[in-house]
Amino acid sequence: MPANHDDPCVLYYISDATCTDPYQHGYIGITKNEKLRERAHRRLGKFPGGFTFVVLHRGSRKECAEVEKRYRPTEDIGWNTSKGGGRWRGLSNTDNPQENANMKRFDVPVRCIEPAGIEPVTVTVFSGSKQGAREAATEKMKDKYLRHQNLETKWVVAGEPVEG
Repeated sequence: MPANHDDPCVLYYISDATCTDPYQHGYIGITKNEKLRERAHRRLGKFPGGFTFVVLHRGSRKECAEVEKRYRPTEDIGWNTSKGGGRWRGLSNTDNPQENANMKRFDVPVRCIEPAGIEPVTVTVFSGSKQGAREAATEKMKDKYLRHQNLETKWVVAGEPVEG
């Protein structure tokens, strides 16, 4: 089931002994299921063994995204590579991204060029422009394979984004 702005979620912080400030160190993330997410992080081995997993905030997905943006206002802070807020980043006060005047839905065909053998897909993203949709779609797939299969991939746009 797709994520919804009012899903109950938690904002969490992953750290180790070298991390002293959640605004500068460690990893900040959002999840609906903290126990499953913590196990997934431990299984992937992306962070130091023995890390701590602490809930910083409980609320709706949108609330957690707003708080995450304060911890990660830019890329490459701590162990995070992306800005906070995920796909909820940049939304105005509207509760629905499709209703936000700056955000449009795009279906973007993409294909994997590294490694070979992964089927092409069409990715749905929300963006203010076609160029933003292209970038978001390739990053979304790259992140998906890294998160779920611990596999580094490289994706390219395989056709024109279609506004939907």
